[in-house]
Amino acid sequence: MARGDHICVRRLLYWHHGIDCGDGTAIHYSGSPLKRSRAIVERVALDVFTKGRAIRLVQYDPAPSAEDVMQRAESRLEESRYHLLFNNCEHFARWCMTGIAESKQVKSAVRTMFVAASVIIVGGIATVVAAKARRRA
Repeated sequence: MARGDHICVRRLLYWHHGIDCGDGTAIHYSGSPLKRSRAIVERVALDVFTKGRAIRLVQYDPAPSAEDVMQRAESRLEESRYHLLFNNCEHFARWCMTGIAESKQVKSAVRTMFVAASVIIVGGIATVVAAKARRRA
């Protein structure tokens, strides 16, 4: 890992993302999805960021310059506009890397919920149609 790398660690139900500062610290959205009112972009020691978990490097091709990444990350220090769906730790880290705020975790969760809702709706319709067919028979 090096200065300006996008890093993440596995937490209980999600991946937590941040930017490695290359000096034993990371910049990230602190807090957790359930404690969003206290979430703030801050610089912390890597062991605070990882909470003892293994670090995974998120690769980019082409990789942005470390200076651009660090400039973006540092420009948002002390920001407190966390939103689970629209401005979370992954949105922050990906924006630092690319200038585009996105969260693959949120996109995946939304797709999963859409598929589940579709299955429930189709199942409900099939049940109603089958019940009507039984009444006619």
